[in-house]
Amino acid sequence: ALANLSPTTSPKFAPLLLVGAPGIGKTEFARASARILGVEFHVLQFAHATGSFSLGGLDLQYGNGGPGWLARTVGLSTSADPIVLLDEIEKARSENHDPCSALFSLWDDSAAAFVDDGLKFPLDFSAIRWIATCNNTSGLHPALVSRCTVIEAPAPTHTQAAEIAKRIYASLLASAPWGRHFEPGLRPDVVELLAKQLPRDIKKQLTAALGHAALRGQRHLSATDLAGRARGRRMGFLP
Repeated sequence: ALANLSPTTSPKFAPLLLVGAPGIGKTEFARASARILGVEFHVLQFAHATGSFSLGGLDLQYGNGGPGWLARTVGLSTSADPIVLLDEIEKARSENHDPCSALFSLWDDSAAAFVDDGLKFPLDFSAIRWIATCNNTSGLHPALVSRCTVIEAPAPTHTQAAEIAKRIYASLLASAPWGRHFEPGLRPDVVELLAKQLPRDIKKQLTAALGHAALRGQRHLSATDLAGRARGRRMGFLP
């Protein structure tokens, strides 16, 4: 709303921390946000981050020193205002160098002159739009959480999950050349079965079910396809 007051203003927001159970669509929300804003989208899996140098770089006096992920990723991008997703931020673990330590600077006003340890000169990261995800905030430093807008993301209701299933199905068909071979909508009994699952599982099951329907030579999905009982060649080396 503030950005709309001036046509040259880019929408900005405080770092978002999405808290919720695995598989409910937190990552997809971040990806959709980048798509809506028309900006680049970058992901750092914090479960794989092993030290502060993951984001902030490492002094060149060390053998494996150099710029951090952020300097390399944004530096090679076409814009300075992407959405950066820090996925599963609570899973970052390191005994000596906390992978989250760089965020204390990156998530406040000092982001405009952030010094990467591998480059040793200030970089302006103030335009980055941050989104982080976690299952719970118990393992995060309170001072870090205080820098964020915390959004609790509950599991979808049955009605919401049914609508999500329809949208995921439409997205799958639109994203692949084989999509035109299938009916544009899901049948009610299939929607009812899918609505009992989380969004991540819905997407996996729909993808597999479309393959089963293709093996049957059908243009629509059925409960049989969702159960994975399609006629076809068995996998294995024995007859």
